[in-house]
Amino acid sequence: MREDDAPSELVDRIAFFAALRRRERGVSGTSLKQGQVDGITAILDEAERRGTRTNDLAYAMATVYHETSRTMQPVMETLADNVDTAIARLEKAWKAGKLKWVKTPYWRKDDNGKSWLGRGLVQLTHPWSAFALRTSGPVRSAGGTGRAVPEMQKTRSSYGGPDRVFRHVESADSMC
Repeated sequence: MREDDAPSELVDRIAFFAALRRRERGVSGTSLKQGQVDGITAILDEAERRGTRTNDLAYAMATVYHETSRTMQPVMETLADNVDTAIARLEKAWKAGKLKWVKTPYWRKDDNGKSWLGRGLVQLTHPWSAFALRTSGPVRSAGGTGRAVPEMQKTRSSYGGPDRVFRHVESADSMC
């Protein structure tokens, strides 16, 4: 078994948290907020429960770090306190040309009054993302790849591929 395939229960949490606090890491300076510690601990606990591979755990942690603006806690897109504020911020940024990857403004309320703006640890957007989380089968790409995430992970050494399946991310390489 290769080191990066080792089960995540081999993560030495004392060493892991000490490494996160090293200044040269650039992850959190020399301290972590309690919310960050709690969020990281919850992710580690769940990864151990599932027997997650270390490289998959690292990708998940990097994604959550990026998507939650380093809080490691579930957030609403734009870090807004409510949906209407988030919608206003997204609309303003989109009209100013700051969201070039967005073809359709997904945050606008639908006919049922729901907004599909990002929420949570990974900021899933659009109704199909919420549905994908509730299904037990492979998650398919709305972007047209037609390939399941596990299939993408087997065929690529980079995690940019699976990440784009979910979110057409503009910064997949910066998270890996």
